[in-house]
Amino acid sequence: WEPPPLAHNIYASEVMSHPVFTLRTVENVGHIIEILRVVSYNGFPVVDPPMADDAEVTTYKRLRGMV
Repeated sequence: WEPPPLAHNIYASEVMSHPVFTLRTVENVGHIIEILRVVSYNGFPVVDPPMADDAEVTTYKRLRGMV
């Protein structure tokens, strides 16, 4: 895959949506439906759920894929 012409100087932060809505590897269907009602885009990162020890610590989760 090659990026489009003249795209070499565009950063992901310039085109990505804020806030980022993520899905867990095992997700509740109701949560997915709610996200689809709220946002207008259709690409979602799939991440590991937080560990019990990390519940009160804000961390980035491991990216597992995209849906």
